Amino acid sequence: MSNRLSSTGLARHRLRLVCAALILAQMLGLAGCRVSVSTQSVPVIIAAHPDPEQQLLAALTAGLLRDRGYPVIERVNLQSDWHVRQALTAGSVQIAWQDTGNVWFTYLGHDQPIANETSLYRSVKSEDYRHGVIWLTPLPWSTRQSILVRSDRAAEANLATISDLAQHISRVDPGWVLCAPTGSVSDLRGVAGLQRVYGFRISAGNIQEMEASETVQAVVEGQCDGTIGAAKDLALHDTPLVLLRDDRAFFSAAALAPTVHVSTINQYPELEHIIGRLTASLDYDTLARLERQAVSGDQSYARIAETFLKHVGLIE
Repeated sequence: MSNRLSSTGLARHRLRLVCAALILAQMLGLAGCRVSVSTQSVPVIIAAHPDPEQQLLAALTAGLLRDRGYPVIERVNLQSDWHVRQALTAGSVQIAWQDTGNVWFTYLGHDQPIANETSLYRSVKSEDYRHGVIWLTPLPWSTRQSILVRSDRAAEANLATISDLAQHISRVDPGWVLCAPTGSVSDLRGVAGLQRVYGFRISAGNIQEMEASETVQAVVEGQCDGTIGAAKDLALHDTPLVLLRDDRAFFSAAALAPTVHVSTINQYPELEHIIGRLTASLDYDTLARLERQAVSGDQSYARIAETFLKHVGLIE
């Protein structure tokens, strides 16, 4: 017989080489090794509005992707959450961080809350696909809201649940003051709905409406007795704070997740794995600590993001 490979044998040999190369590439990808991305590729535009959390998450995402060789543009000065959402669904930006609860009510038009974070995430992910939005793995903690008060005040009044607070306001302290995020007072998913579900009333004179970014600090300083907040707010301040248990499940489940326009995930399907490593590294204490650094003004968001990404081994 000839020492030369038959055409069939040569084809099989080439197939084995291709398979081996694919397996090796997959192993390298799972190990977090960088994959060269052509600078001629379509740029990835990351969007955010002027909120410390949004700015920080955008900087972390941008720093991670740039280190992997992706052409990244940051549009982090969009006017509001609404503008970010519109840009993402239109495809003029490719990545934005969104909250499942906010999207469920505000942009998908639902009026009934979902009590379970996983169920809500799956529902939003499925429905938002029609808008060209792909939801990646969310951060591993809930952004569900409740009533936030100072720990010492809660202990003094024996408050553990919102029902406890409702009784306290109705029977003991009708002058209890709430600092409410702008736009939430008449909202059936905000203060108005909360009072209806729990059967109590705070007089208009005892509700101070202000920017959401200012409400927790107002509670800390004693300007008001409570506000609407979430778990991360507890870690943003040195003063001990507590979230009252929402025992009637008024507030919807919620989680924060990176979202990507469908055209981008089709071009860069590996983004799900790469960004997933970032979300896995962020608990709410860590994100709050980084946010406090940024708000202090000592370092830029980009610098804080770079330091953190290096510390956890996501970039070199």
